[in-house]
Amino acid sequence: TGGFPVEYGGRMSGVMDIAITTPTGPPRTSVGISTMNGRILSEGTFHEGRGQWLVSGRAWYPDAVLGVFGKTAEEIISDYYDLLTKVEHQVGENSSLSADLLVGY
Repeated sequence: TGGFPVEYGGRMSGVMDIAITTPTGPPRTSVGISTMNGRILSEGTFHEGRGQWLVSGRAWYPDAVLGVFGKTAEEIISDYYDLLTKVEHQVGENSSLSADLLVGY
């Protein structure tokens, strides 16, 4: 119960190890939209692969389907938006410079 046995966790406790992905290929952009959410992801590399960038934005707006459950937008405050950006560049053989930003509302 809280001791984090065997590589960060067991049946009674655990640790989430979360990391931002590092783009490794050519630039690509992905867009998705539905009745309840929308998203955009753009990522790629620059400077002969020594630099990487990533921009991701998401919006969750379930107002369009709340009526199905007999609820109105005034009864449930449920909209959610987030933006994640990352720029990283290798400045030496064993060093890199990175700037990351995560904003949620």
